[in-house]
Amino acid sequence: MSQSDQASDDGQSSASKQPQLKPYKQKETLRRLYLKRDLTQREIAERFGVHQTTVSRWIREHDIEKDPVPDCVSLIADQYGKHQLIDENGDSVYVHQLLACLDYRPTEVFDPTNHVHHQMNAPYSIDLIENVRVVDQAEHLGAHATLVDEAETVLQHVFNEFDPDLGTPPETDGDTE
Repeated sequence: MSQSDQASDDGQSSASKQPQLKPYKQKETLRRLYLKRDLTQREIAERFGVHQTTVSRWIREHDIEKDPVPDCVSLIADQYGKHQLIDENGDSVYVHQLLACLDYRPTEVFDPTNHVHHQMNAPYSIDLIENVRVVDQAEHLGAHATLVDEAETVLQHVFNEFDPDLGTPPETDGDTE
């Protein structure tokens, strides 16, 4: 019998005395998957059968960070209530795009043929991870209006989505006062 097969005095093998951290808790495993392989937290969580928040906790615990945010960043809201981060060079990104990066690869989120769609039909943007989804342009347009609609109908639908008080003007009987 080799030394590695022999049990120690207390009946346990020497290998079982050292606690084995689960892979999603190991700093080097997380660093390799998150930084080197560029997997999202969701993808890492799915790989190990845990929730994304568990992976997020261990990434924070080990101080694993992706590229830092520039020092000078401004947060503004556009006329539709969508929040943007703008750096000192004028480059910008929408907050809902950043949220989508938690569940999708950045290459999918920022692919010019894709859009990040807010799923709830609310009068303003609700920036929650559960409310954003990456879709192709055609699906995004279809979610807001049918492709056969006239431009006025499409615009009216968009206005209604963002401000229901701007709905279609009431029909008139032709009399003006």
